[in-house]
Amino acid sequence: MMAERRTRVLIQMNQLAAYRVPVFNLLTEHVDLDVAFVDELGTIENVRFNTIRGSSVKLGPTLYNRFPLKIANYDIIITGFDGRNLNSYYYTMLYPKKTIIFTQGYGASLIAAVLRRSLHNRAVATLVYTQANAQQLIRTGAIGAKVFFTGNTVKVGGAPQRGRRTFLNLGTPRTLKRVDDVLRAVALIKDQLPDHIRLTLAGPGAEAAYAPVAQQLGLSDKVEFHGEIRDEAAIAELFAEAIAFVTGHVGLSAPQALGHGVPIVARADISQAPEYECLIDGYTGRTYRSIDELAQILLELATQPDKAEELGRTGLALYKKTLTAEAMRDRILEAINYALSHGPHKRADREHGTP
Repeated sequence: MMAERRTRVLIQMNQLAAYRVPVFNLLTEHVDLDVAFVDELGTIENVRFNTIRGSSVKLGPTLYNRFPLKIANYDIIITGFDGRNLNSYYYTMLYPKKTIIFTQGYGASLIAAVLRRSLHNRAVATLVYTQANAQQLIRTGAIGAKVFFTGNTVKVGGAPQRGRRTFLNLGTPRTLKRVDDVLRAVALIKDQLPDHIRLTLAGPGAEAAYAPVAQQLGLSDKVEFHGEIRDEAAIAELFAEAIAFVTGHVGLSAPQALGHGVPIVARADISQAPEYECLIDGYTGRTYRSIDELAQILLELATQPDKAEELGRTGLALYKKTLTAEAMRDRILEAINYALSHGPHKRADREHGTP
């Protein structure tokens, strides 16, 4: 008796990010996975799935990604939505019964929103990063049964717990992160903070970006700088001594911090990335609306470590339940299984060959 053939899945994206590799590797335990992409983000290594490198062709304001593959070889296609990328339309219009759209919601553009809604209705299923995105799609007419929340996450390392002595910001300096505001908040309370407390800023160009402000505010002895850190063990060392991860804008740093048992402190009144959803004020972190409010939150967490530890424990519990690579894998598999049961009765014939 022949073994049942494994489902063949194609994931098409403009860019393969290093933080996606652990999730895709886990998917290979259940499906045969090809990932087609044009560019890389970060160092792509330890890959257990098949990669297909393509190229982009610009057609006026749009582009099309060309890959050396045969769509007929796949049971399921997962593609992101980009209003300028013709692949999003091509797969959904020509292969709707086996195409799953991966998206973040409607966005700000009305035209893109109309296009997304039509594609959601045509595709066999939709994957979204947040519960808020899922609810938005359903409220505006998408079929609830075919909308799947995946979460967005990074796999985290581990380090022995030690004394919590820092407020941490990790990543490439960008204006939207408002790290200058964090420095100003620390300056407001520097005389009230315990002597051992430091602000740690790590990332490519962090010292060049923030040292002048720190010096101007009289914080040179309160701030520690690190360059770009890619090694997971070294990143875990920084989180192991962090009281909280502090920023204005959060992205993947939110699940990353929670995965290390570190609460998040972020701004509440600015536009945020989807991952902001895992910051629940008073449970997995704290939110602020002014520099003065931020200063008081930092002082409270520094002088009442039990509060910070409780927030960290709650955040870690949330991460383990809903934000791990395994959890994201399982939700993608739910969408794939739904698509298989609602798509063509006959799967793709593998005898057509491989890409």
